Amino acid sequence: SMDLPWSVQAGISFRPIPELEIDAWYRWQQSSDAPYWEVLIREASSDAIQDTSKLQGYRNRHYARLRLAYQVIAPLNLAFFTSLQTNTVPEATATPNNVDFHRINLGLQARWRVHEHVALSLQYDHVFLVEREVTTSLHQPINDPAFDNFNHPSPLGTWSGSADTLILGTELLF
Repeated sequence: SMDLPWSVQAGISFRPIPELEIDAWYRWQQSSDAPYWEVLIREASSDAIQDTSKLQGYRNRHYARLRLAYQVIAPLNLAFFTSLQTNTVPEATATPNNVDFHRINLGLQARWRVHEHVALSLQYDHVFLVEREVTTSLHQPINDPAFDNFNHPSPLGTWSGSADTLILGTELLF
């Protein structure tokens, strides 16, 4: 079982001039409330596999975003946004399937209001996963042949990545 974390968030938006909107947003998530998972095994292919607790040791997550939107002409808004999200998994409990990263996101959006109650948007994002080096971890492969099918590779090493997304959206406005 795992308790889901709770979060607190706040934002502000203002228009220094009618065509320009600036908004900032922050969220704090209490991920540290989930220090471990209870894993109950219903069926196992080996008697060596038993119920267990998996230590996660999560840290709290912080997420901040800044967005600037400019109305070019009456139905068209262009926006630039950036965000930062912190990782929640400490090095000691990192595994290949839960390595978490600090993330930096940069994006652009074009939004066209096609009707009083309908808008179409096209958004491009680039997500940078800040390089992370894991030098120590509690999770290591087990050198027992009975566990070969269940071993994950070692989490030690340097991890990084990036991703691009393209999103086409429709908004209903009321």
